[in-house]
Order: sequence, then C-alpha cells, then structure tokens
Amino acid sequence: MIDLTTNYLGLTLKNPIVAGSCGLTGAAAKIAELAETGIGAVVLKSLFEEQIEAELQQNLDDYQTDYPDAYDYVKQYTRDSAVTDYLDMIRDVKKRIDIPVIASLNCVTADEWTSYAGKFEKAGADALEINISLLPSNPKKECDSYEQIY
Repeated sequence: MIDLTTNYLGLTLKNPIVAGSCGLTGAAAKIAELAETGIGAVVLKSLFEEQIEAELQQNLDDYQTDYPDAYDYVKQYTRDSAVTDYLDMIRDVKKRIDIPVIASLNCVTADEWTSYAGKFEKAGADALEINISLLPSNPKKECDSYEQIY
C-alpha cells in the first residue's frame, strides 16, 4: 500500500485528506464518523467572534434597563458560555478520535481571539485555524477606515 503520510502545520497526518470546517464538523458524533472513513485530520466548525458579540449585545440590551448592575456579569457570562460549549466539543472530539483536531476561529477584533486561542490549546486542539475578517457592511463608512484595521 502507498504511504500517504504527510506533515501539515507541524502535525503528522496519515494522509493529506482534511475535513474542513462545515456543518459536518460541528458535532462530535459526525466527526467520529468522518474519522472512521479515514480522514487525516479535522477542522472543527468555526466559532464566530461576531456571533458571540451579537449575542452579547442582545443580552446587554435585554438587561440594561432592568438590571444595570448585571452588565459586567452578563457580558462575561455570554462570552464564557459560547467559548465553554466550543471547549467541551474539542474535549469530546479528542476523546473519540485519534487524528489531529484543528480548532477554527473567525475573528473581527484584536481583543478576544488570543485568549480563545490559549483556551483551545488547553482543551486539546492540535492546531488553530484563524480567519480574520471584518465584513465592510456599513455603507456610510469610508473604505480607508476598513483598510486601516488590517
């Protein structure tokens, strides 16, 4: 049999077939099925920083008028909750499969992603895919302002 072993991101893969971030890689059971088919590694479904921030803003809007004292708690709880679910998935997947697990993070700010990266590593992720993008969605904002961010 042909040896398809390859190195990717400093990891040794039994073959170069990597399941990319998608709906199939968002659940541990599906990932285990993919691993059984012989893939060399898996990229988990991405955690989106902008989704966490949108949920945070919604939660803050809900509590701001009724419970202004809860602002800091709600802010931290919302962020921690989303990340904790992702960390639990990393741990669960690592228990089920014996191929490299690559966490994936879509980030829009320079603020939080570094702390997420460290947490992913501690949870057992073998590598991290980082997608940095800020969707230019405000028609009143000049193009230059988006370019300055990068």
